[in-house]
Amino acid sequence: MKIVYLAPHLSTGGCPQFILKRIQSLLAHTEGIEVYVVEYSYHGDAYVVQRNAIKQLLGKNFGAHFSTKVEIADYIGLINPDIIHIDEMSERLDREMIVSLYNHNRSYRIIETCHDVSFVPETKIFIPDAFAFCSPYHLDTFASVDGYKQVIEYPIEFNFMGWNEKVGAQSNL
Repeated sequence: MKIVYLAPHLSTGGCPQFILKRIQSLLAHTEGIEVYVVEYSYHGDAYVVQRNAIKQLLGKNFGAHFSTKVEIADYIGLINPDIIHIDEMSERLDREMIVSLYNHNRSYRIIETCHDVSFVPETKIFIPDAFAFCSPYHLDTFASVDGYKQVIEYPIEFNFMGWNEKVGAQSNL
């Protein structure tokens, strides 16, 4: 299985940290998964601890610095993913790129995560196959939007076959 995370940016903040922890968790607890990260906007080299960690973790599977946003969709198409996880509401990204990713002949599933409270769900145009929210608040906020919804709270907690582990800012929890 191939998963592509489309990150709005990988500078400092909660979104890059949340992406990093999900990648670490996937790689630690699953087999046969290829993970890729594509950075939508590059904000610079300062305060990029999570970006550097993701880049080191993924090596050649880290994609950044595209000339146009449509090149991002082309790059993702070359990967031929099973899942594209957009860590932003699609409406906030380049429309031509999103239309390309949401085409009706796609072979992959799309998941979106909303990371803030400022997006108005009534303005949602592109409906993903699922939402992976980082807060229970979004379940109420997006109640009127169709689609499967799941909350992945941070720190990420695993309960796999009776084994329980939290992965977060304090990994010893």
